[in-house]
Amino acid sequence: MNLTWMEEFDAKLESVNYPTIKRISSAEDLNELLHYYYHERFQDDHYYDHLKSSLKLFPYLHGLDGINQRAFFLEGNDQNVDDITEVLEDNNLINLMFINTAKGKCSFPDLANTVGLEDILVPKVSTAKFEHFVHSSTEVQQIEDVNFHRLDHVWRIDIMKNQTGLNNRNYKEQIKLMAPLSSFVLYNYNREESLTLAILLNTLRNENKRQVIYVVDKDIDWTRISQEYFDNDLTDGIIYSNELQNLIWKLNSMKWMHNHKICLGNITDFNRISASGCNPFKLIISCHENASLPSMKMLSAIMSDLAKPNSASVYYLEFPSSGCFNANAITVPDITAFLNVLKLIYMVVFKYDLKVFIFSFDGFTGLSLLAICIAQLLGAKNTEDSIQELLENKGKPMHTSMRLYYFKSDLTFLKHFERIIDYLKNKLLDLPGYINSLDFHEMNSYHLIHPMQTPSKTDWFNPLVDNNFPSRIFDNLYLGSLQHANSTTILNSTKITNIISIGECPSWFSHFKNQVIFDYEVRNRYRSGVQVLSPIYSFNDNECHIYEVDFSNLDKRKLTYYGHNFPKYLKSLVFIHNLKDDGKDSILDLLTNCPDHIQSKFLLTESKETAPGTTLIHCRIGVSRSASIVLASMMRKFRLNLLSCYMYLRVQRFNIIIQPNLRLFYELYIFEHFLGIRHDSNGDRKGRIYNWEVLCSEIHKLNSHYID
Repeated sequence: MNLTWMEEFDAKLESVNYPTIKRISSAEDLNELLHYYYHERFQDDHYYDHLKSSLKLFPYLHGLDGINQRAFFLEGNDQNVDDITEVLEDNNLINLMFINTAKGKCSFPDLANTVGLEDILVPKVSTAKFEHFVHSSTEVQQIEDVNFHRLDHVWRIDIMKNQTGLNNRNYKEQIKLMAPLSSFVLYNYNREESLTLAILLNTLRNENKRQVIYVVDKDIDWTRISQEYFDNDLTDGIIYSNELQNLIWKLNSMKWMHNHKICLGNITDFNRISASGCNPFKLIISCHENASLPSMKMLSAIMSDLAKPNSASVYYLEFPSSGCFNANAITVPDITAFLNVLKLIYMVVFKYDLKVFIFSFDGFTGLSLLAICIAQLLGAKNTEDSIQELLENKGKPMHTSMRLYYFKSDLTFLKHFERIIDYLKNKLLDLPGYINSLDFHEMNSYHLIHPMQTPSKTDWFNPLVDNNFPSRIFDNLYLGSLQHANSTTILNSTKITNIISIGECPSWFSHFKNQVIFDYEVRNRYRSGVQVLSPIYSFNDNECHIYEVDFSNLDKRKLTYYGHNFPKYLKSLVFIHNLKDDGKDSILDLLTNCPDHIQSKFLLTESKETAPGTTLIHCRIGVSRSASIVLASMMRKFRLNLLSCYMYLRVQRFNIIIQPNLRLFYELYIFEHFLGIRHDSNGDRKGRIYNWEVLCSEIHKLNSHYID
């Protein structure tokens, strides 16, 4: 990193009270600093090398204030407290933290990468008193009333902290951890003096500090500051909640069932249909958690009106969303109403050749249970077949393919309810009008004579665990878990031809050990004739290895001896061995030094996605190691920054929160710079770089509702 520019810039500024507190008195000076920070420093030939060297900040950035945390991350690293302290003091990373000292008092947009004062300062007083300080003017007597921890307190052992667990996903604390390593830019739009706060921050830093605190003059003309340095379009941090929701809606818009007669969509689709003045649907059903099943009176009236010649009415119903049904609590009237809704859908589509629109807020979670029931009504034999039929990879583009999310309770309910749907389908659909009542004795008698077809042998559906399918990220790429890779049902339904396994191989692969083994499995003696695979690439000081298995050379029939059927479409397996999700292991060498012909086996390339066919990439859960590889693939192939890729992947992997361990995520942050990606997904605001700590903080806010 070229520190000379910073030194020259600092030298021309006026020092205030302390040599490390500098006043920026003109818009020209502030623009110059911002231009360097967001543009010029990246032109330095050594910038990437300096950024890569900042990996030495690990394990510090994991947070080492817990005894167990410190013992785990320092063990075996030939590091001790003094070594870490030296790394922190000698780091050459230039990081500017921007602080609006009058936050909340002005609607003018913040400078990019602005953090809250409360994110940095940790008081030794009550929360109420600290809140009073943060949101009041910064007068000297108020500061003296508040006793703060030093900024480097995050490096001290906290005896009050829960010492039992380990945390390598400490996104929440990155602002506090980066604060001792950062320079600060203090500003506000209220013509208030920020010097007193600068003195406080200066006092709370290490004595050997090299970082500078810049105080922007209260009389500066903000209209002369380039607009690219403001968060003009974002009102609540860099990840604006509406941006995420809009992406969810865009990716889950209007999917069709049964020959374009039944459409599944989201609230924006419904609003668009309502506003268009041209509604092609006869029946519209809104699925949401506060809905009740339609009354008998309403359903009977709709069916009567539907039977009238030239009926022009459009019918609107509400229906309980997925997760709202309890197999042990549903009443007979509710069962009857449920069946009449299904019968009404059938009548609209088959008897009158009209269309049905079913929507929920996001377009899939709320309506999944109803969609599965409809699939059985229209031909599937049972619940399992319905789900597989809806989610089967039929070779269609992803944006036209169905997406479901069902809860464990949904599967339990559906398995109880499938007999009733089967009876409806075979005995009640052709009866005229509304179903007034159900004769369960007659239903049981019918199933004694005509038992339901049992599901095909499956190794997937279990009401006691999560049964959702892997996430389809692109047309021929799925991201999932080890359990997905273990399931022949999943692999066949999604037509997986290639598997990328990180950390563990699918369980069924162990049955090939009499034909092929990896070289690290070789013992003093092993059966002759067994193929021994050597790694095609090694990394992490030769501790991690990549192997490739070609199944065309193996006898798959022997798998049936162990009670397994070989996945019918599978051709190859790429196994990344011993890459652990421990916050210590690295993927940076894999992303930056690995030969292209090896990378093409696990990264999306410019010409193809992984390999011909359809690929499942997985680790144990599918949120860290495999997700990191997918993020890196997207960044490289589509030239998108880390934030944009994360947002997309989080939406596609909706039911599982994507959260790589911090070491891997920091390496992706470095990889973004390695690729030279310095703009957002729209290609504008070139030069905008989100600070590491701000990126992590906003991701934490985004996920905290689901994690905390």
